Amino acid sequence: LPPAGGPASSSTSSSTAGASSLALPPMVPAAIAEPDAGALVMRLWDSCATTGRLCWSARDITAACAEDVEWEDLSHSSTPITGRADVFAHLSARQARDEACGSRLVVERACDGRTGAGFTWHRSNDAGDVGLRGTTFVEVDGDGRIVYVREIAEPLFKPGGGTAALLRAVAKPPAVPPVPLGDARRQPTNASDLVAYLWLEVQGAADFRAEAARYFDKNIVYQDLNFDLPFVGVDHVSSFLEEFDIPGLTFVPDRISDGEDSCCFTWEVDLGVEGA
Repeated sequence: LPPAGGPASSSTSSSTAGASSLALPPMVPAAIAEPDAGALVMRLWDSCATTGRLCWSARDITAACAEDVEWEDLSHSSTPITGRADVFAHLSARQARDEACGSRLVVERACDGRTGAGFTWHRSNDAGDVGLRGTTFVEVDGDGRIVYVREIAEPLFKPGGGTAALLRAVAKPPAVPPVPLGDARRQPTNASDLVAYLWLEVQGAADFRAEAARYFDKNIVYQDLNFDLPFVGVDHVSSFLEEFDIPGLTFVPDRISDGEDSCCFTWEVDLGVEGA
């Protein structure tokens, strides 16, 4: 299946131009009740029963956006798309391509959250084939309108363990060796708190792998889309974490959703090297 940001044919280009030139849809009214990002995600992206094959609408999503929305489609560009008009043009072009080739986006897992939520997905077709997979993070403001989105698809080439080898070669070990958690160990209260605990408090400690493993179900499934297959079970996942236990390497969360039962977050890699 073609990636969402892939090049369009000449016939697709004409329909894309027509789609992106449509009038900008008006914003939906501000939410009266407390914002619910998780419910908004399900309504906009997982509505196959009401919208048919495509399962999402550029107009509906843009109508749910704030005027100053920032949209990061990392499979398209490292530069964010800002403002409802540009987001509408980008999504309309994608929708035209999807309709032309019979492609659709299928939500796999979605998380709850009031101000932030997200979901994993794959691209498919009428035959039900599983194509490119990815993740989307969504954040809303106090009015319940979308103010930030980041979406990213898996790499077409799977570097696998080569990723760890590359990171190990360029990461700069810290000047001070890590110490055990000690009295900093605590019990998280929900999914988002668990993410904050593991990535902001436990990561970098000398005993972080053992502490993280306390929260693994025996049948845990860990999907790193740089690898062809998921890691299944505590032993397999623990070995994976050991491979990426690289001095100087830190996965830094940028935005963490506030889900009770599940959580989605964005992050970047800090190699301990200035400018990297």
